[in-house]
Amino acid sequence: MMEQLEVVAVRRHQTDNYTRFVLNNGQILNYQQAVEMAYQGLLRNVEASRQNGQQILNTGILIKSYDDLPEMTS
Repeated sequence: MMEQLEVVAVRRHQTDNYTRFVLNNGQILNYQQAVEMAYQGLLRNVEASRQNGQQILNTGILIKSYDDLPEMTS
């Protein structure tokens, strides 16, 4: 089984929506890429679900909130 990657930093849009996710291997994902990888089980502590017709990313048990992660620099 492939080792799961971990989100280590995020970028927020002005409206506080998350737009980018930095992984522990240095890869940067946009929101849709992160959703797809979460559905495939490739991301540790990230779960994807549908809510009101939209795809939502939720943190797992080791991260209470994406707000606990550092902001992406650059």
